[in-house]
Amino acid sequence: MKKISLSLAFLFGMFCMAHSQTGIDLDNEAGTSMKPIVDEMNDVIEAFETDSLEIVHIEFDLMFTDRVREIYRTLYEGYTYGVFTYGDYRINQIGVNLYKWVDDKWTWVKSGTVGDSNTTSLMIDINETAQYKIELTANEMAEGYTAGHYGFYLFHN
Repeated sequence: MKKISLSLAFLFGMFCMAHSQTGIDLDNEAGTSMKPIVDEMNDVIEAFETDSLEIVHIEFDLMFTDRVREIYRTLYEGYTYGVFTYGDYRINQIGVNLYKWVDDKWTWVKSGTVGDSNTTSLMIDINETAQYKIELTANEMAEGYTAGHYGFYLFHN
C-alpha cells in the first residue's frame, strides 16, 4: 500500500536527519553558513525518491523566535502529503501547523508531530483540492540563540 511506503520513507528521512544535525562544526566563524542545515539533503531526497515520492517544495531559510514562517500551497485531492522539517544546531524544536482556506478565513487542520533531534513531521490525506497554509515556528531554541536555519520538505505519493 502506497500510504505505508510513504510513511516508511518519511521515517527513514527523519532517521537520517536525526543523526546529521549536530552541525556546529560545519558552520563558519560568523555562524551564517548553510552547510549545517543542507549537509544531508541529498540523502534525504534519495530516500524519498527511492520510494517513488515526489518532493514538491524544499526550503532552507532563517527562523527567529519572534516570527512565524508561512508557506502557501494548493494541495490536491487524492494525494497523501507529508511535511518534514528540522533545525540546525541552534533550533531544538520546530512547530508545524496546517491550515485550510475555508469561508474566507484560515481554519486549523492539523499540527505536526515532534520527533527526536529537532525534527517535526506531518502527514495528511487530502480529500478536497484547496489552498493551504503551513506555519513554522521556533518552539525551542538552543541556549543563547534567537535564530537558526531550518530545512523544510513538502512531498506526496
